[in-house]
Amino acid sequence: MKKYILSLVLVIVLVLSAVGCASNNDTPVSPSQAETPEPKPEATPEPHIHVWVDANCQTPKTCSDCRETEGSALAHDLSEATFWEPSVCLVCGEIVGEVLTSFIIEIGLSTEIMSIGTEYPYRSVCYDDTSVETIGTVTITDYKAIESDEKREAKDGYVWHIVKIKYSFGDENANNYGMMFRSDIVNYFTGDYYGFRKGILNEENEEVFAVVYNDETFECLNRFESLNYNWSNTNSALEVFTEEVEHSILLPSGYESMVIFPINSKFNIYDGDNWELTGSLIDWIDEYSVFFKLN
Repeated sequence: MKKYILSLVLVIVLVLSAVGCASNNDTPVSPSQAETPEPKPEATPEPHIHVWVDANCQTPKTCSDCRETEGSALAHDLSEATFWEPSVCLVCGEIVGEVLTSFIIEIGLSTEIMSIGTEYPYRSVCYDDTSVETIGTVTITDYKAIESDEKREAKDGYVWHIVKIKYSFGDENANNYGMMFRSDIVNYFTGDYYGFRKGILNEENEEVFAVVYNDETFECLNRFESLNYNWSNTNSALEVFTEEVEHSILLPSGYESMVIFPINSKFNIYDGDNWELTGSLIDWIDEYSVFFKLN
């Protein structure tokens, strides 16, 4: 009897549960009516911040991240070419062109660079009659560049260039009328006498002049001295006159523009007080012209 009552209670409970479920789900729901989550708003992208690289002579202003460009490439900003350095772009560093051409080379002068110890023909005029020419020889007997010695005082930023030159004359005109000779310093690159400002004599009888080097003006000296001279007989009717002279030239350290130039003395005019060199490098050049470069 008890088992019967328990079974009956269990059946009643199950029936009531089924009825409850049916009442909660008595309205069917289609898939389209199913509840869906609301879409999330799209995130707004952050604006791109350009990282600009300045324009140069090859590329315009450019963003290093996205490669966007702005404007155009720059034109070269060139330095001025010199006889030592070509033009260089101050923006990108590119070398443009070449160094300036030496004036002597540019005008096609067929001068020869002298070697120490070699004799070269030299033409000048006679002392007693300057309408008469004499042909002799000129030789660089010694050359050195020093800061100082017992005869030449040191000067900061300068170097002494000491050049010894020997002149010899033994032709008939020299024997009959004497001879004159002269050598001077000339700017190899520009062809100017001294290259900047013509020399004047100071109280020590030195020629004072100036040169421009690396955009700076340097006061310089040309000190001339006769070392020895004599007439000698070479077992002929003619004698040979020889004189050795010395130029001590004070120039800025590193300056390599000067040359010693033996000049025909017909351009050396005496005005009653001083000897004055006339003309220019173009006038002085002839088939005998040679020069010695100061390095």
